[in-house]
Amino acid sequence: MNNSSLNDDTHYCCIINSRRNSDSFFANHVIDDEGDVLSTNAVLLQLYKGGLDIEVIKANLEKVRLNPNWLSQKRDDLEYYIPQFINYLVFKENHKELINFLINVCENHYFFAHLTYFQLKSLSQVVNKKVINLKEVQEFLIEYINIMKAQYGDEYLINGHEYVSHNINKEAIQIYGTADYDYSTPKLNASEINIKQYTSINGDDQMTDSSIGFSSTINFWNDIIRISERLYLAYPQIISLKADLQRINENLPSSVYIPFVKDQIRNYVILNIVASESKVFSTKERSPFYICLEIYRPDVEKDQRNDYKQSIAMTLHKSILPQKMSITGSINIDQAKCIVFHIQQDTKVHNISVSQPLQIIEEDVIDETPTVQFYSPQNDDEKSVYQSFLKEQNDDFVSVASSFVQDVQQKSILLGEDGQHLFGESAKDQEQRIRDQSLFGNLKSWRLVHLIVKSGDNLKQEQFAMQLLSTIDQIFIAEDLPMRLSIYEVLSLGPNYGLIEMVKDAITIDSLKRQLWNRQQTLTQFFDNNFSDRHRTNFLHSLVGYSLACYILQLKDRHNGNILLKRDGHLVHIDFGFFLGNAPGKGIEIENKVPFKLLSEYIEILGGVQSDLFKKFRELFYKGFMALRKHSDRILLLVKMMYSGHKNSMPCFKRGDKSITQLEERFYLQEENQRLNVICQNIINSSIDNWRAKWYDKYQYYFQGIFY
Repeated sequence: MNNSSLNDDTHYCCIINSRRNSDSFFANHVIDDEGDVLSTNAVLLQLYKGGLDIEVIKANLEKVRLNPNWLSQKRDDLEYYIPQFINYLVFKENHKELINFLINVCENHYFFAHLTYFQLKSLSQVVNKKVINLKEVQEFLIEYINIMKAQYGDEYLINGHEYVSHNINKEAIQIYGTADYDYSTPKLNASEINIKQYTSINGDDQMTDSSIGFSSTINFWNDIIRISERLYLAYPQIISLKADLQRINENLPSSVYIPFVKDQIRNYVILNIVASESKVFSTKERSPFYICLEIYRPDVEKDQRNDYKQSIAMTLHKSILPQKMSITGSINIDQAKCIVFHIQQDTKVHNISVSQPLQIIEEDVIDETPTVQFYSPQNDDEKSVYQSFLKEQNDDFVSVASSFVQDVQQKSILLGEDGQHLFGESAKDQEQRIRDQSLFGNLKSWRLVHLIVKSGDNLKQEQFAMQLLSTIDQIFIAEDLPMRLSIYEVLSLGPNYGLIEMVKDAITIDSLKRQLWNRQQTLTQFFDNNFSDRHRTNFLHSLVGYSLACYILQLKDRHNGNILLKRDGHLVHIDFGFFLGNAPGKGIEIENKVPFKLLSEYIEILGGVQSDLFKKFRELFYKGFMALRKHSDRILLLVKMMYSGHKNSMPCFKRGDKSITQLEERFYLQEENQRLNVICQNIINSSIDNWRAKWYDKYQYYFQGIFY
């Protein structure tokens, strides 16, 4: 197959036959054509399927979009598929052509380079009940770092030299964020802020010379993770945490960023960690913590925001429009109509490769422990991460993030007085309170970001689950359906540590019902007294969305500590330690035969089984199912490429090949369309007040203290 044959059709679709067997789900996939940009999804299908010359695959990869499109809610850029692509190189095949392609991309796109580093670092060990060092990956990583050091030198990656100030207010910045700061100090403007490379507070842990631009962000996050790793032994933990954060603040602002795509967070520079807002979550074995960071965009302060330019498709082959990207990430207009992307076309072959596909990890190393462990709440120190945080913050906010959907309409939704009290301080109020006190509060691009830092947990599976949920949410949007999932960023930074994005304005159903029980109120009464019709509509749309996601992906461990209610009425699910076939409870797995959780109290909020809203639930469930079935190839590709490498080294693949075949079966690809509505209604009927779901909630209450 040559490139011309890939471009015969200008539509990106997967032709859905009325009947199709699970072994041929790629058969009719057609590659997109937007000028010279090919569909990343389709090219990766070619790679996974095999049988095509690797040089052709490499040539096609050079024509896929590398960068996210800020103007679109669909992700079809190679960045989105980094976990699958790196997984393929590490575990399945080790083509030198693809390794050289990867190196070439990373040499010219530092966001891509950092995400690749974090993915390689995460794959360098398998940490479950045993620790298995993957030496090939570790050796590859050393060579990779040396190449990136040589390529990027002392460049200020997140912001170029044009943002380095020569009129800095060094004294005020030095003490801001420390115990010596005077809150009466006049606020700074952008010209008084100096952007420098970050210097690690742990000299022995510093990855490279502090002048190396590629290392700056990595050294910063290594320092943050190091705090989490040693915080478990500290006493008192909160004092130790704040002291360490204040030490880091002495080296901020620096040319460091949060490597999240959503809301363009990665285009912001980290100014300061608000140490006074930090919290420690106590568990038996680890000490994750919450941090709140002040960030800003220097390009916005100088009225040089370039979101549109950054949304133009960048490929390794060439760009569509007359432009090229500099090594600092800024985009410069070129007079040529179409130019070669800023690369070295004669890049030599790097002698970096995994010597052989790594062996599948034996089943006895699988750890079935969920990502967030729950313990019997005999005292406050043994509650879950989310429960302890809710307790300390007056049930204020939890680990979860907003969806891609703009929340302009949601901001106008007001809660009743009782609801305002239960949800506590809003995100808007907290932001204003901190901004009023901040040295940087006058910056027009100033904003806050909330994170949970975790060590001792394998976040690769949590990141994978969120990628699948994000894809489902994108499908709903593409098909113009109102269902929404609340997508939050999860990034694995290493074998057993990483970051989870956090947003305010949500409360666990467990915590909410605990407080309602004291007031002798039901969940329905809470809705009636505090929520408007718009809240109830939001509840409906999110309930349908998560019901479909829970069914297709078989998300388990859905007790009320893992389901949240947002201030705007949307439901949110968190903690994905069990999905694609594995479930809590060795041998029993009481949840495993529940299609999805749909208890009577949810239906009562909608007005009962005969209500118009519940009829709308049934209608939207069917429409959503048909949309997911239509785009099933997108979900199957993500899962199959991940499984082809990890296999049973990830708990979600515990059932082996059955995990894949049963996922395909849940799309009913072989059924006639006429029968699918009946099938959907039967799935709903089987889920309504399913005794297994009810008993699982009771089990969690009696053994873990989680309200139902």
